[in-house]
Amino acid sequence: MAESTLNESLPQFPMDKKSKTPLVLFIISIIILIFSAPIGIISIQKLNKSKISFQPKTEMPPRSKDILGESADPKPTQSPEVLLTVTEIPEQSGKITLKGTATSGGINFTWSTSGFDPISFKLLRSPDPNPKFPNNEARTFEANEKSYLWEILDGQVWHFRVCHYNEGYCSVYSNDIEVKAQQYKQ
Repeated sequence: MAESTLNESLPQFPMDKKSKTPLVLFIISIIILIFSAPIGIISIQKLNKSKISFQPKTEMPPRSKDILGESADPKPTQSPEVLLTVTEIPEQSGKITLKGTATSGGINFTWSTSGFDPISFKLLRSPDPNPKFPNNEARTFEANEKSYLWEILDGQVWHFRVCHYNEGYCSVYSNDIEVKAQQYKQ
């Protein structure tokens, strides 16, 4: 009698020898449970002038552990979860002044700073005014380097700026200067 009570409490699916409906529904239910882990986890601190980095997480999805048990897959697998970290980049104030002169060896640059302690610099070049990083060609310099001879001898007019560069971003930009490079003579 206990056996018939147990069978009556289970959901009943129409079943004949040709019907595979209960098996298909059971398999689909298991697949949905395993893959219904969250697609992403976001940890946001501040969005004002922020640096964003992505870091994939490698671990067994939590629901697969619940269903299959701890020993189901002892090796970590790639999870569809992504950890998004947003780090605040401090505002920089200060000033950079750029000067440039065309010479027979190229364009000679010097720059000076005031109001902040630089980490490094980018010297930017563009045919258009006010070049910006990362959109324009650039050279990178350490904080103590404040001059450079760029061997440009194409006779073209170029715009240049220097920016304070730190961890992938430019903050303080210098004045824009326009310099006509000398033409290379053989």
